[in-house]
Amino acid sequence: MPRRFLVRATLIFAALLPLWWCLLRMPLLDWVQFSTEALLESLPGVHAPTGVSIETGRLWNLQVPIPEGRSIHIRAEERVATVPTIALPLFWAVLLAAPGSWRPWSWRSLPWQKLRALAIGSAILLVLPAVCVLVYAAHVVQVNLYPAAAPSLRFALKFADYLNTVVPYCLPILLALLLDPGLRALVLSAPPAAAPPAAIPPAARKPAAARK
Repeated sequence: MPRRFLVRATLIFAALLPLWWCLLRMPLLDWVQFSTEALLESLPGVHAPTGVSIETGRLWNLQVPIPEGRSIHIRAEERVATVPTIALPLFWAVLLAAPGSWRPWSWRSLPWQKLRALAIGSAILLVLPAVCVLVYAAHVVQVNLYPAAAPSLRFALKFADYLNTVVPYCLPILLALLLDPGLRALVLSAPPAAAPPAAIPPAARKPAAARK
């Protein structure tokens, strides 16, 4: 992978991080609260009250359904909803650092294909935080209320909750590779084959004993 691309992606990501933390984090958390509530309400067969509220100290109160038509309140730290949102600036940095005819100081110079990739990837990543929050809640419910659940279910929820710490950093890169042909060609193309060593002319080959 060319060093220039890695340096460019690192610099863009470093520039986007303060923007994400200072300007985008709170609107994104509002979106996570709204989308998580919408996802809870759309779960099939759920008749218990559900919702997401934010308490004093930025603690998230998740009211999630459990069997027998009941619901339970779970308190989660704000980082549970914040960490998945870092996928957006990481995706933007990787995609903007990919090969393409654009100038960083002029967004109007972005090609239509790259704008389309930015829109599609961002829309997919906006769904990610709500899914991560619900996976976390499901794991908490299983650990505290159903510790004797089937081993396969316990493993699946524990592994899914572990993926919450991995997916926000891996999925943006995979999406960028999927949506940007130029980046895909840059990363996945085979390195050029090494040139074979030059042949030594017969006249230059002399027996060692003949050299004085």
